[in-house]
Amino acid sequence: MSEPVLLPDGRWHVSSGADVDHLLRNDRCVPAPNSILQGLGVDWMLHHHGQIHAAERRAFRASFSPRSVWRYRDTVTDIVDATLDRLDAGSVDLLTEYAFPIPLAVIAALLGIGDLDPVEVHERWDDMMATYGPLDEAGLSAAERSTRALMTVIEQAMADPGKDTLTAAMIRAGDDAGIGRDVVAADLLLILGAGFDTTMALIANTIAELLQRGGFVGHDDPDGLAGFVEEVLRTQPSVQWVGRVAADDLEVGTTIIPAGSRLVLSLADANRDPNLFADADHFDPSRSPNAHLSFGAGAHFCLGAHLGRLEAATAVARLAARYPRTRLIGEIQWREHALLRCPRALPVELRQV
Repeated sequence: MSEPVLLPDGRWHVSSGADVDHLLRNDRCVPAPNSILQGLGVDWMLHHHGQIHAAERRAFRASFSPRSVWRYRDTVTDIVDATLDRLDAGSVDLLTEYAFPIPLAVIAALLGIGDLDPVEVHERWDDMMATYGPLDEAGLSAAERSTRALMTVIEQAMADPGKDTLTAAMIRAGDDAGIGRDVVAADLLLILGAGFDTTMALIANTIAELLQRGGFVGHDDPDGLAGFVEEVLRTQPSVQWVGRVAADDLEVGTTIIPAGSRLVLSLADANRDPNLFADADHFDPSRSPNAHLSFGAGAHFCLGAHLGRLEAATAVARLAARYPRTRLIGEIQWREHALLRCPRALPVELRQV
């Protein structure tokens, strides 16, 4: 079992699958606050732990249960088909023209938000995510502008949420649980941004993996793709690591990590730990069980996991059905991003025959 490693910046890097799993479930290993976003009024559940976080989870989890997500399948399928209808056979970048717009269109429809510009939302979300690292004055100004712009989108949706939207459901659940509207707004913004970025990566990574392993033929059934999507999640998690803070001294292996220390819990390393997965570096869509940690574990397990799986399986299967003979053009170039695993581009030739 690998011991934690103290990085030059003072953080502890944890890569053992058993240790990452344990720390994700440990209530003494807590999410780090973000003083910049919290100062801008964005205090979402990602920063919370303990009773406050538990109350949010209880209030909102019904909206993301397997039963609820199953009700979204027609919306997801319609959006995927509409996106496919805008594509023509021939050369296309499936990242920008397919994997990129679908998740935002889905989450916007579920939230009851009108058409959004994917490029603008992505840029503004990146500005906000930059607050989790060092920022200069220009970066701070960009984060402030982008946070206000995206919060305005959420506030407008909350002002007129409709009856059957995810926004309306979360407002009702928050009111019933005594959760402030400002917290509900922040959590809705988290759902908008996080669900967009990570699902885009999952769709693109699944397409890339299929095309590098024989192509689309025979993969036009969303249910039949479930095992393949899970193995993509294991071997190429959209989110490579999560950050935590030690609330007390933590014993990890034979190492004592002092209270107040920052930790990097590597989901990517944990998912390839040979102590947890037989032949861990082998891609096996039939792997069962497949207890990967790509959606986290414990109290902070990803609320949108079922929705992300549905979007990825539907998007890839419908694409395979429409263009079964699609092939890659050249080698895939990956984004240079410390957190997100996603191609820089996905150039293909869409072919029906």
